[in-house]
Amino acid sequence: MQTIITKYLPATNHLPARIKAQTSYGKRSITVSIHHPKIERISDDLRRESIVAQMLVNEKLGDSWRGTWTAGKIDNDRTVWTNTAVRVRAFEV
Repeated sequence: MQTIITKYLPATNHLPARIKAQTSYGKRSITVSIHHPKIERISDDLRRESIVAQMLVNEKLGDSWRGTWTAGKIDNDRTVWTNTAVRVRAFEV
């Protein structure tokens, strides 16, 4: 199943606060400053995370990752995004 995990990264002495989005297997990721023009005026954290996840799909993952995504919180800092358009094959045991 295709999933993306987004995480809020607080500011450090050298970097502003950021949001990181990565595939669940960790091979592809993108990290975006909260001052990025696409998200700087948005106050809703989940909406910010969804835009960064969309940026990951559009810039690094391609058409096979397109679809409708549903969010679920893992913990205070992380959100998992599941592609609900992906069909999973059922099997019998």
